[in-house]
Amino acid sequence: MIEVHAAHGYLISGFLSRSSNRRTDDYGGSLRNRFRLLGQITSAIREVVTCDLGVRVNVAENAHGGSGLELAEVIDGLALALDSLDFVSVSAGVYTRGPDWIIPRRSLGPTLWKEHARSVKHQLNRPVFIAGNIEGIDQAATLISEGYADVALMVRSLLADPYLLAKWGQGLAEDIQPCTELYLCKYHSRDRRHVHCPHNPVLRELRRAETRSRPSVGEASSEGRQ
Repeated sequence: MIEVHAAHGYLISGFLSRSSNRRTDDYGGSLRNRFRLLGQITSAIREVVTCDLGVRVNVAENAHGGSGLELAEVIDGLALALDSLDFVSVSAGVYTRGPDWIIPRRSLGPTLWKEHARSVKHQLNRPVFIAGNIEGIDQAATLISEGYADVALMVRSLLADPYLLAKWGQGLAEDIQPCTELYLCKYHSRDRRHVHCPHNPVLRELRRAETRSRPSVGEASSEGRQ
């Protein structure tokens, strides 16, 4: 599975946004032009891989700082690249305005982008991944069972208890350690230090690999690309 990151104000997201894209060539101005780069990237990836391919995009203009895109524009823009996409992952926030919408505080409310996700799912007819204040397995299951999304993404809950899914599957939900919103994981990742959670001390023992792997994409058989 490959997910192209086109959210949060980074490079591709900057092309999509009318607020940041001031170009006057084929990559600026109209919605089609602003989504041109994303379409070219996903088409090029699709030519060399057969695995599931998706894109993460901002869907909420009202998030702090805005994305320069209304939800309807996001949906119309993604429709231009839909032939290359197997799924869409929804998020919000812009990194230059801080992490509070990218990694939202619980005080903002649970399952922040569920209505946006459902609109994307129904209008594009693609599976949708959703993140943003999913506060445990029950909320994740509800999002899926009620048709808001097909995959619910949780990070903080899994940092607090990496065995969350196993415990839930074994009927041991009462043994799950919930995230208690101390936000040490958020601040350590922002400072490029090791991610840390007081509920999961094993994280403190993890170290970066001495050598970084460098994956490449090239010609291969269909079996080799799976």
